[in-house]
Amino acid sequence: MPVRRAPVTINDDMFLTVRDAPFFKARQHVAALVASHQCQMKTVMQQTLPFFAAARYGEDEEALELCDTLLRAGVPLNQLDDNRQTALFYAARQGHVHTCNFLVCSRSDINTIDKFGETALFYAVKRSRVAAVEMLLDHGVDFEVVNHKKQSVLTAASASELCTVFQEARKKRRLEVTEGEPGQRSKRPRSALEQLEAWADEWPMRHPKIETADFKQKDVLKSEGEYSIVKVSSPIAAAKLRVLEKNFVVDHAKLMKDESWFAKLTHEQWSKSVGVLPDEVELPVRGIEKVLSGANPDHFTLPAINKKTKLIAGYVHCTLSEEDNALNVNHIKDLAGVVRR
Repeated sequence: MPVRRAPVTINDDMFLTVRDAPFFKARQHVAALVASHQCQMKTVMQQTLPFFAAARYGEDEEALELCDTLLRAGVPLNQLDDNRQTALFYAARQGHVHTCNFLVCSRSDINTIDKFGETALFYAVKRSRVAAVEMLLDHGVDFEVVNHKKQSVLTAASASELCTVFQEARKKRRLEVTEGEPGQRSKRPRSALEQLEAWADEWPMRHPKIETADFKQKDVLKSEGEYSIVKVSSPIAAAKLRVLEKNFVVDHAKLMKDESWFAKLTHEQWSKSVGVLPDEVELPVRGIEKVLSGANPDHFTLPAINKKTKLIAGYVHCTLSEEDNALNVNHIKDLAGVVRR
């Protein structure tokens, strides 16, 4: 017989502890709610625990850890409350840059508009959270939205540093800085291909950019010359493979660069055309890490790593088809002529 659980009496303290309590207590509280299957509960305003984690009064890293724990427990991060806001609005208001980045990468719609006609960007601007504003702009948030009072974020950006941020954001949409004569710099329009290449080279996780991957001798499957084909699983390796995967998308797009319709396609559309997850679908780095760890038996990805520098030089991604009893090679990205050997 199924086990009957006693009905949960929801009170404000169950949520406010996540936001206001010392971090060790808030972390224990969240862990207990996850263990007792109470982490999906909502307030009367339809706010879930991630709202309070994102709004935490404290360090950005604290808010990030709590949001990550809740996501892993299956709590959606894109829940709308009665104000049609998500947890991202609260992280932006607090200026939690890493938490905002995490929420956006975890399918929280950066351009959600609340019942006041405002996006999360408005709330970061109102509090002069400059770093959070810059991060949201880097992720492509629409800063031309006008709220119900006919105001835009540009109207609300009274602080001089914010005005400068928006000026630069407008330029980056269209212009690329180029070097001219010594000591001189000029700007020119970015081509559609250059915009696609810039997207491909963006580092896809909150940690600093690290392109090396450590591996042990027992993980080497084949070694030849300067390179080894290895079985390795780590967030850093997954992030670098994601960059290579996006460059794989660009490689295919370049084949069509002379077509008249080339500039009309977005990087999401190019990704889908070659079977690569676009950024907004889920956090692709986690998906790659899952494949590397062997958690998905129908997929495997093998990176080629330079034995001396530990840099990932390429990869092959395959799938197993039980129906056809076949091994399908889906992607090959080769930076050093390794895969052809």
